[in-house]
Amino acid sequence: MALLNKETNEYLKITAIQFDFASGNLNLTYLIFKDAEQRQRYEGGLSEYEIYKNGQFNSVGYINEELNRETEKKTAYEALFDACYMAMKQDVFQNWVDC
Repeated sequence: MALLNKETNEYLKITAIQFDFASGNLNLTYLIFKDAEQRQRYEGGLSEYEIYKNGQFNSVGYINEELNRETEKKTAYEALFDACYMAMKQDVFQNWVDC
């Protein structure tokens, strides 16, 4: 799963998840690629001159809310990533869609 900005054709991919449930700190690390082609090439290695954006998203409420929702049968991995992407779409990335 990833997020797509339909206006700019940028793709967002979560690359790391760090949860500290004791302190309530939930942090996601992500990359934003200029388009689908660059996102596909990322796995095999981009040239040293290609630029992509990276950032972090920190949320307590949205991710917990999504994790507590009743979901269809999914693996824990799928449920976790789905909840993280949904939380991002509810907050900073409201204009982005699933892809």
